[in-house]
Amino acid sequence: MVNTKKEIFTNHYNHVPVSFWYHFSASSGVDLDAFQDPEIIDRTIAGTKKLVDTISPDFVKLMSDGLFHYKFRKKNTSNTRTVYDNLLPITDDNPWLIKTAELIRKQKKLLENVRLFTIFFHPQPCLNGR
Repeated sequence: MVNTKKEIFTNHYNHVPVSFWYHFSASSGVDLDAFQDPEIIDRTIAGTKKLVDTISPDFVKLMSDGLFHYKFRKKNTSNTRTVYDNLLPITDDNPWLIKTAELIRKQKKLLENVRLFTIFFHPQPCLNGR
């Protein structure tokens, strides 16, 4: 009986598992905003599917192009040492969190038989007021 995730992964392949991930947006993806341009989500989903169908990687990292930025809620106080001191926690109904989860669900639905993983880009504070 297999006891560890490592054994499950290593016993499945007779070669070194290979993957390739790619940002499907026209530019780097970091400066894009899926709330301003919702088609970024569709391009990411279509690009992921095409990549998997074309190269058949052993596993896929799901990308979240257009969802790299989050507008922080802050407490209004003047007693701060760093930019992070007054940040409020993200709520479960936050549009950024919901849109990210929706994107992942759509990608997973298209790639049911593929080993997947994702990372959540932590919301980055926009220090320049953006």
